[in-house]
This record gives sequence, C-alpha cells and structure tokens, in this order.
Amino acid sequence: MENELSKIDFAEHFDRLIRWFKMSMTAEQTNMTYDKLKNYPVNGLKFAIDYFIENGRPTPGFFPTTNNLVTKVWEWLDGNPEEKFKRMQFDPVNDYTYPVGKLWDGYRILMHDGMESFNKFAELNRMPRNDRDRVRMKVQIVKQGKEGEFNNQLSNLTGNAGRIA
Repeated sequence: MENELSKIDFAEHFDRLIRWFKMSMTAEQTNMTYDKLKNYPVNGLKFAIDYFIENGRPTPGFFPTTNNLVTKVWEWLDGNPEEKFKRMQFDPVNDYTYPVGKLWDGYRILMHDGMESFNKFAELNRMPRNDRDRVRMKVQIVKQGKEGEFNNQLSNLTGNAGRIA
C-alpha cells in the first residue's frame, strides 16, 4: 500500500523523535514500536512526531508512549477522513488473529462516525464477522454504561489478551 509506513520512513521519523528526547532504544524496542505503528499513514506519524517535538520537553521523562503517538495519528486522521479507509489491510492468510489495535480503530470509527463508516472500514480492512460483532457490542455496552460487564464477558471468551477495553 502506497501510504503504509515503511521501515525506512519509520526509522527516519522515529529517529528524529528519539534524538529530540535525548533517548536511546534497543533494536528490539524500535522493532516493537514499528510493529505497533506500521499500519498507520506516514503523514499521520509525521504529524504526531512533529507535535511532540514542538510541544515536548527534550528529556527522556517526557518521551511519548506508543499510545500517545497513535492518539495524535488519529487526530490527524480525523482531519483527513479520506485516509481512514486507505489503511490497515488485514491478510487472513498471513495474519492469524485480527490485531487488537485495528479493533480499537473500528471502535473509534463506530463511536465517532457511525455504523455506515464502521461497516466501510470493516469491509475494506477485512475484519472478521465475529470481531465486527465484538466492536458493536463494546460500543453498545459503553453507551449503556455497563462497560465492566462487557470486560468480564469478553475476558471469559478470549482471555485477557483479546480485550479491547
């Protein structure tokens, strides 16, 4: 996919962030971060990194977590809605389980943009039907204010690793 983050793009942008915060990371840490961010658009990651460089203190204690980076990428995606549906293709042959991060992306789209946008996202990203149902159930329960019940129910079905809460 043309907009997908390559390892070279990631290394270039992420290295700027690491240098700004005067940090060092092992190859394993960098690879883990890349794995979490690789399906996001290059421009979104660049936006997030620019934000943290402009607004952060250049010390390791203020280094943004992967979740902070993803939150900023989503901020960029909200301003560029056409990019939401160009990304994160799931390959059922090579990917054995649907990534939890993609379930969260579907959740965010369903909460903010509605069912039509969620269905489009789920179809384009080849989200399995049972995972679509899990996301719909999560949204329904959150809207009803019964989130704790959902977490217990989901944990019983999948173990803690499958939670999207």
